[in-house]
Amino acid sequence: MRKQLAENEAANDVARIDLIGSAIKRNPEYLQFDFQQKMGELYGKAGEKGNMIIAAPVPNFVLPTPGSKK
Repeated sequence: MRKQLAENEAANDVARIDLIGSAIKRNPEYLQFDFQQKMGELYGKAGEKGNMIIAAPVPNFVLPTPGSKK
């Protein structure tokens, strides 16, 4: 009975992972959005401890400059 319960829980986890993976493939920008939403909290916690340097991540996009071709 415990083995069956563990198998059922694992199957539920697999289904959840598949759904999340599919959603991220459809909306890859969400990961960057989510990260940006958490930055305030991350900086706050890091600042409480002191002696920590945090550099902003390099954006994964390049904005076109005036006069450049796409």
